[in-house]
Amino acid sequence: MKRVATVFLGLGFMAVLLACAWSFVDAAPPAPPQNLEIVSVGGTATGDASSPTALYVTMEWDPNQEPDLAGYNVYRGSEPGFPVGPGTWLADAGPDTTFTDSDLSPGHTYVWKVTAYNDLDEESGPSNEVVYSPPVSADETTWGRIRALYRR
Repeated sequence: MKRVATVFLGLGFMAVLLACAWSFVDAAPPAPPQNLEIVSVGGTATGDASSPTALYVTMEWDPNQEPDLAGYNVYRGSEPGFPVGPGTWLADAGPDTTFTDSDLSPGHTYVWKVTAYNDLDEESGPSNEVVYSPPVSADETTWGRIRALYRR
């Protein structure tokens, strides 16, 4: 009888430990990243389809403070207010708070947003968005010209 009581006490103690451990799991997604901004643009747009262009935008944002933060997802659309989802996902930036998009074409408008995700793959809402339109020709500018850069 003593062994049976010990087994029940031991199992009861383990159940309490598991219940306590379960209650400490953070089930909330991270906060949206803050202060997304374009910090540099570059490349040369020649306006000649036979000449290569090297257009890029580098952006950064403030780091999230959650202890279970795992990284950031970068999304790109073509219009302000675009929805964040699988069709607009561009890249996983990992834990970095900077990202360079080097797949740009002259004369198009690009809009970016960033989300944060935690160890449980729970994703935050989107950050503010930033917008950039690479120039169409070298006459317009070399090293790019920001036509529209704003926060929402």
